[in-house]
Amino acid sequence: MSRTPKKEKWLVTFAFLTICVVLIAIIFSYETWKFHGLKELKREVPEFVAPTLTQKILFQEKFDDTSLVNWQEEERSGFTEYSVEADADGNSYLRAESNSSSSLLIKKIKYNPKRFPYLRWRWKVEKMPPAVDMRLLYGSDAPARVYVAFPEGIGIWNTRLINYVWASSMPQGDVFHSFFSRNSQIVVLQSGMKEKGEWVTEVRNVLEDYRNLFGEDPPLVEAIAIMTDSDNSKGEAIAYYDNIVVSSQP
Repeated sequence: MSRTPKKEKWLVTFAFLTICVVLIAIIFSYETWKFHGLKELKREVPEFVAPTLTQKILFQEKFDDTSLVNWQEEERSGFTEYSVEADADGNSYLRAESNSSSSLLIKKIKYNPKRFPYLRWRWKVEKMPPAVDMRLLYGSDAPARVYVAFPEGIGIWNTRLINYVWASSMPQGDVFHSFFSRNSQIVVLQSGMKEKGEWVTEVRNVLEDYRNLFGEDPPLVEAIAIMTDSDNSKGEAIAYYDNIVVSSQP
């Protein structure tokens, strides 16, 4: 019995469609397998998380050591009495008392202020020397100072200083050079007895302060120093310092 041309044509069409369906099924199965494989792979790769900026502390002084072995005292006019004390909660701090005297307490520490631009500390004033003009010789006293020293050559006169001051009477925010040297720039952070007996925390960007004060990028820091003085005014001053920190973040 012979097949009619019409029937043969239908069989060819049916075979062709069957092959197409099978091929589509095979391709679909393969792509599905690849998709699930990629999903499994992605589960094994952790998502990217942007790194957070963590503070790096180069130096911290909490004045836990009563010997002050890491600090060096340098006389200016007699000696300020520096000693470590503690409050009722056991927190230690530095006490400085000046009676017509002046001396620096210096921490030698060399570092790049571009890497560690921030300086933080807290201080408190109990007694002020007379309220006088710090731009004059007889008035160049302050109950509390924090210095940052930058060597610019050989000898003390070639050292640039940023002199952060709690002044007796100069307006808060005043900036001027010391009576003794234009290389010592004074920045008045606190003034008078408004905050008497209260701890005040300061945070300074030393890098930016140096650029603003001296008009250029700083060299390496050479030292940090503390001074409570009353030698020029012949008065008395008592101040406290605590938790001095040099860090990469404020």
